[in-house]
Amino acid sequence: MLEIPAGEGYGQWDDDRIWAELEQRLAAAGRPAIRRGEVPASVDPVSRAKGLVATSQGLMVVGKANPDEEVLRIIVDNAFARLM
Repeated sequence: MLEIPAGEGYGQWDDDRIWAELEQRLAAAGRPAIRRGEVPASVDPVSRAKGLVATSQGLMVVGKANPDEEVLRIIVDNAFARLM
């Protein structure tokens, strides 16, 4: 979960900052998974994090334009399949 630091309100965090924070945290989460052997060592956690953030942004657009659950599920399934 992304938490806004103490003393800062949501208004002080723009979308770019939130997406950048999410990307950093996803990349950081990928490194231990690689060390534990849960993800192949050939996987670049920064690249995968960028892909997940882009997919998340795309889901928001597709969800508004075509809120078909099957379509959204296929997008998510493909995003997670690319993690390995």
